[in-house]
Amino acid sequence: MPDSIKITILIATAFLVNIPLGYYRENYKRMSWQWLLVLHSSIPVIVLLRVGLDINLFFVYVILFSITSAVLGQLIGARPIRRYIQANYKKNQS
Repeated sequence: MPDSIKITILIATAFLVNIPLGYYRENYKRMSWQWLLVLHSSIPVIVLLRVGLDINLFFVYVILFSITSAVLGQLIGARPIRRYIQANYKKNQS
């Protein structure tokens, strides 16, 4: 399998795995141990996938792109619940 396909699989998986984790992260107090656990729980999956796909760490950009896609997945996953909380907060203040 070409390296470009392996890298694409890794980046897409990092993004998709972090979407539900971002949703769950919004349910916990910031910087609590539960919040940190959910925030970092995708790291073993990404590392195992990188090792399983035999992606060399020589590709420095692989690490950068996988971290960026994981952060984007967390942010996109948190959006729906953040909007829900804000909408209910506004309703309760009226």
